[in-house]
Amino acid sequence: MSLDAIREVTQAQSRAEAVLEEMKEQARGILNDAESQGKDIIAKARLQAEREQADALANSTEKAGKEVEGILNRVQQQGEDMRETAQSNIPKAVSFIVEKVVNG
Repeated sequence: MSLDAIREVTQAQSRAEAVLEEMKEQARGILNDAESQGKDIIAKARLQAEREQADALANSTEKAGKEVEGILNRVQQQGEDMRETAQSNIPKAVSFIVEKVVNG
């Protein structure tokens, strides 16, 4: 093998090693970018999930408040109805008691 051929092989090998190193560096850059993008996607998804959770909690709280208000209104109405029924029965009760006391 001639000296020129050895030099060409050595230069080609050096260029190949340089290209290989450059490709490795590019691969590391791509990997770092992908990792960074993955972290960004996870952070955005986590933030979105937190927002949705907060919205769901607010909606549930509002719905529960309305349900409690409805129940409270019904209970108050039932209490008022019972009071009116009791008031309307007072004369009957008084008559019954007076009759029992008078008639023994």
